[in-house]
Amino acid sequence: MEHYEKKISFLGENIQTIRKHRGMKQQELADKIGINMQSLSKIERGVNYPTFDTLEKIMDVLGVTPNELLSGEWKYIDHT
Repeated sequence: MEHYEKKISFLGENIQTIRKHRGMKQQELADKIGINMQSLSKIERGVNYPTFDTLEKIMDVLGVTPNELLSGEWKYIDHT
C-alpha cells in the first residue's frame, strides 16, 4: 500500500510542478479541466487520485504526454 501511495504523491507533485512551470494558477487549471479547486488540490497533494477522464484533461491542458507526466521527462522538453 505504501508503494501505491508514493506513486499517487509523485503524480500529484508532477502535476503541480508542471502547472507552476506553465505559470498557471491552481484555480485556472481546475476551471479548464472542469473540477473544483479543492479537488485539484487533493490530487496535487496525493490525497486523491484523478479519474482517467480528469487525467486526460490535465495532460491536454498542461501539454504533456502520459510518459512525460509519469516519468518527469517533461523537464527536458521545451514546450514553449
